[in-house]
Amino acid sequence: ATTFVKSEVAIASLSGIHKVSLKFDNHTSSLFSAGFTDTGINGVNEVNLSDIYKIHTTKSKIVIDGLINNKIAVYSSNGTLVGIKSSVTGRAEFKVRQGVYLVEIDQKAVKVIV
Repeated sequence: ATTFVKSEVAIASLSGIHKVSLKFDNHTSSLFSAGFTDTGINGVNEVNLSDIYKIHTTKSKIVIDGLINNKIAVYSSNGTLVGIKSSVTGRAEFKVRQGVYLVEIDQKAVKVIV
């Protein structure tokens, strides 16, 4: 006889298709049915880039401090790539004209105005 115990664990939200398997006493088995409910708890907190990095502007530059081996890209407001730098530690500077830009650090972006 097999005894099943209901297990409820709060997990972070993960979008996409996932393979799920069960392990009973070191024996792996397929999962034929599963129920999921929304507990209203989101395990992933939103992180603002300005909380991690110091991003500021001058009349002609965008300056990012606090980088540790990051990839940085700067885009104009119409989506044109202005500049890109890889594996930056410390400070990165991009010379730009006055306007609105998106600064992307490791696939997260923030808007800045020069």
